[in-house]
Amino acid sequence: MKSVLITGVAGYIGSNLAYYLLNKNFKVIGVDDFSNSKKNSISDLKKYKNFHFFKKDVVTLNKKFFSNKVINHIVHLASISSVEKAKLNHQLTYRTNILGLENVIQIAKKSNCKSFIFASSAAVYGNVDKLPIRESQMKKPCSFYGFSKNINEEQIKYYSKELSINFFVLRLFNIYGGNNSLNNNFGVISKWIKNINLNRNIVLDNRGKCTRDFVYIDDLLRVIINIFSKKKNKLTIYNVGSGKQTSLSYLLKLIKNEISLIKKKKINLYFESRKLDNSQIKFSYSSNRLIKNDLNIKFTKIENGIKSLIKKVLK
Repeated sequence: MKSVLITGVAGYIGSNLAYYLLNKNFKVIGVDDFSNSKKNSISDLKKYKNFHFFKKDVVTLNKKFFSNKVINHIVHLASISSVEKAKLNHQLTYRTNILGLENVIQIAKKSNCKSFIFASSAAVYGNVDKLPIRESQMKKPCSFYGFSKNINEEQIKYYSKELSINFFVLRLFNIYGGNNSLNNNFGVISKWIKNINLNRNIVLDNRGKCTRDFVYIDDLLRVIINIFSKKKNKLTIYNVGSGKQTSLSYLLKLIKNEISLIKKKKINLYFESRKLDNSQIKFSYSSNRLIKNDLNIKFTKIENGIKSLIKKVLK
């Protein structure tokens, strides 16, 4: 039985990944200190005999604790995971994101794991002049969150030359869907579904003209499990994006229409307009040719993903 260490296991992606792997007959070792997540996120996971949880901070996680344990793969998700939170606390972001990664890499070294997957972000690119965004594009982060992820990538680049571990950097675009989506995912899709359902105001940046690349979480989970079988002793960087550009105005229309169908009534929207600041990205979508060719991944269309998600959360 292959074992996977997931840091940030109680978070949105971490809890969904753990559930997915446990149902694929993996042993999952989960680490979280609940500083950015809730304890009830892992309540269902604890029912699995192959799930082992440790309430630990990744910065102070003891390397010796893992030295005698077999860990085949590490998926490092623990971080300050939003532009807003990183902007409010630079010191905490530095500690969690940069020192935390350093410590987990040392654990990887001690445990002789085969692959190390790091969740980076499309925020490392910043506001770009050319779309779609390719992995080779120059990185110009415009937020402290993106800046911290960029430093993380440089850390991994260094260790990929020093250690015989397969390092994979996943530059995640906008992930949505899955279990506990409305409670654990703080992205625009979850916010809008909750607010429309509760007749609250919708905050619409730049009059809905911004564009994003939205990725259904099931696609990300398939990416990760496919990486486990890759055999490369070097650093591999992937954009994890659908390769499609979706405007926020079109996204809002999709969500509204699907909620109207479920509730069988007309939905009225209440808007709150907001201008972009310098840390926010105007237009973004990925070139995903590399990941599609390497891992044979077919990405879910935004229309199908939104329909599936809303049926699940509003049934």
